[in-house]
Amino acid sequence: MADDDAGSGAEKSPSSSSSSAPPLITIEEWRGSASTKLSKTATLTADPFSLTIQRSGSRWSEIRRKILEAFVPEGFPTSVTPDYAPFQIWDSLQGLSTYIRSMLSTQALLSAIGVGEKSATVIGATFQV
Repeated sequence: MADDDAGSGAEKSPSSSSSSAPPLITIEEWRGSASTKLSKTATLTADPFSLTIQRSGSRWSEIRRKILEAFVPEGFPTSVTPDYAPFQIWDSLQGLSTYIRSMLSTQALLSAIGVGEKSATVIGATFQV
């Protein structure tokens, strides 16, 4: 009676049950840390015949997240003091003005020694320093 567990009389071979379902691999990517909320960013599913990738969220949310990661610390706004945002705005404006000033002064210096002029020569640029 132990051989007829279900009473159907059909025999099952161990190899037929494993070949009916091909192996499936699923990999999930999560973003976050202990101080921030975890969120799923992507799921990769693979079987012997296909590979699929599903991204969670829209492209705009991904772009917004990357911009925030570049400019604000992890856990913002709860991880910073209230004066952080005004400070960061002024600090960014100062950095931008420094970059523009450096670019304009370099352009003026190169123009003064003749870079970009058709009549300029290497000897002329050498002696103008």
